[in-house]
Amino acid sequence: MTLTTVLYVVIFISAAAYLASRSKALSTVSGNQKELHSLPQYYGFNGLLLSLLPAIILLMIWTFVQSLVVESTISNMLPDEMVSEQANLNLLMSEVERLSDGLKIVISSRISDRSTLLDPNTSVATVQEALLQANVFLSGDIDQEIMKAAQRRFVMETDGSMYRNWLVIMTSIIGFVIAFRQSRSDFRARNQVERIVLLLLASAATIAIVASIGIVLSMVFEAARFFDMHPWTDFFFGLVWAPSFRFQSELQKTRRCQKGLAQMP
Repeated sequence: MTLTTVLYVVIFISAAAYLASRSKALSTVSGNQKELHSLPQYYGFNGLLLSLLPAIILLMIWTFVQSLVVESTISNMLPDEMVSEQANLNLLMSEVERLSDGLKIVISSRISDRSTLLDPNTSVATVQEALLQANVFLSGDIDQEIMKAAQRRFVMETDGSMYRNWLVIMTSIIGFVIAFRQSRSDFRARNQVERIVLLLLASAATIAIVASIGIVLSMVFEAARFFDMHPWTDFFFGLVWAPSFRFQSELQKTRRCQKGLAQMP
């Protein structure tokens, strides 16, 4: 089940919750809207929000946390001798992700099955041949450790996504049931809908404020790190025009020359 399918299912459940909750509220008063505490659409909106919002929030949180857990687990699986620096780690992680996506293509194309690809007794050459049949680009022979990491990533992503998808659908159904049971003539649907909308607006404002603070702090920290490498006096008042601040830039050469002259007796 793909993520798009899950979203369609949640939207369908939310629409059904709107119609069912509205109809249930009207049926409790035999169609006489004057006996309802709130207008019929508020009962429908209550069902819509309870079915949609918790499911979407769970989907976002699960996806974010899963990506962090997967990245941390896979990076710890790579041998230290293969990771010499951060740039090399990023390249290795990209390679693992590409191979993991390739395994998904192999299975979806029915070139091989999941059990064969993940079997410890299956050789790397066999998996590599299946990837080539699926037209997955390979830069060369696949390292054993990289293949194990790719297989582990594939399992974590596919299983985690499966559990997430079913849990999101179940959460939407539970919201449907709760809203349907709340749809009575004395239920203050308008008050609850207004509280939910107010909470959404407050959450959006909070996220915007936190994001703005994060952007400012990231600029401050990056500026501080930059001026640790290049003195601010040279940056603002230096007479050398050097738009490139690479290691071999004119600014770096000038600074090294100045330091060398200062250290001379």
